[in-house]
Amino acid sequence: MQALTLVLGIETKAEYDSLRSQWVLNGSKIWITNGDIADLFTVFAKVFDHHSGKHVTTAFLVDKKFGGVTTGPNEKMMGIECAHSVTVSFVDVKIPSSHILGEIGQGFKIAMSTLNYGRFMIGVAMNSIMKKLLNICFNHVTSRIQFGKKLIEFEDIQYKIATMSSLIYATETLIFYISGLIDATSRPFDLEVASLKIFSTESAWHICDETIQILGGRGYMKANYNNSYFFRTMKLKKS
Repeated sequence: MQALTLVLGIETKAEYDSLRSQWVLNGSKIWITNGDIADLFTVFAKVFDHHSGKHVTTAFLVDKKFGGVTTGPNEKMMGIECAHSVTVSFVDVKIPSSHILGEIGQGFKIAMSTLNYGRFMIGVAMNSIMKKLLNICFNHVTSRIQFGKKLIEFEDIQYKIATMSSLIYATETLIFYISGLIDATSRPFDLEVASLKIFSTESAWHICDETIQILGGRGYMKANYNNSYFFRTMKLKKS
């Protein structure tokens, strides 16, 4: 069984072999991005901590050369077609103790820290997509003539463009603010990056939908702007 994105539900296990001073890893992970072409894997597994008497999450750096690492076929996704998504299986993988990342039991902390930077980059990517879509809309409404006037002259269109611009500005403000927090490293920024991910993905989804509305029939045609690509990409980022 795999825990998917539930870090606390990890079932992959590593047991310590005291005779050989190494860890033996068993389990599998699904939907691993580019897992079929990777040589190194950061693997989070449950290990038994003799000090606490409990199973704790620990991070390992696993080299494919250790043996026992296999990957399944590439599973096609709706979007982000440039990235592969595969199942990676670990069967009796022998791992030196030197390949533990951090300390035993620090896996959850490391995972959450990694997610924070990932969420930040999602916000940056969404901001870039929103700017591209706004540029497409602006070029269209300033050149398209309807009822003898350019679309930009209609109040409803002006409102849509203004709202899109405001969402982009707000997202970018969050990005710069969080960048300062990351550089300062004076305190955790979990709440801020979580807010950025939610706000940026919801805003990008709204702007993509508005783009199709503004472009009319052209917005639905792949040959013109391929808005379906943005929808499919953003659906994954919203998850």
